[in-house]
Amino acid sequence: MNGADVSKGLKGDAATSSKMCVDKNGNTVCQVYQITVTNNGTATAVVNGTLNITGTTFANLKWQLLNGTESSSLSTTTTYNPIATTTLDTGASLTASGSKTYFVMIWISNLSSDQSSDDTGSFTGSVTFNSADGAGVSATFSS
Repeated sequence: MNGADVSKGLKGDAATSSKMCVDKNGNTVCQVYQITVTNNGTATAVVNGTLNITGTTFANLKWQLLNGTESSSLSTTTTYNPIATTTLDTGASLTASGSKTYFVMIWISNLSSDQSSDDTGSFTGSVTFNSADGAGVSATFSS
């Protein structure tokens, strides 16, 4: 997907009933993942989160944290992050039994040339949230 088309890719195309991440030809152009961190404790917890994306062969895999609280109200932010470990949130305050949800969109950036040897295989995302005392939780997702 072209960088200029990230917002359009998120909303989908009218030709495909505006399905998220589906272009006018019915091709999947991105993936959106929902990440929810929940405080199961009885006191407020302040956590820091990271997202680490690894892949077999991806020179142009990008991810972006989305704005919004549910899939129907998402919009793009302005930062495209390369495949790497990147901060997802810093100092997120979770009340007792509280939670916070994040949405991340992942796509391969189009270079308008053959990318079949540069962008192939699968990727894995590892999400980690740690509190100030070092206790934490992690989860993974993959393509």
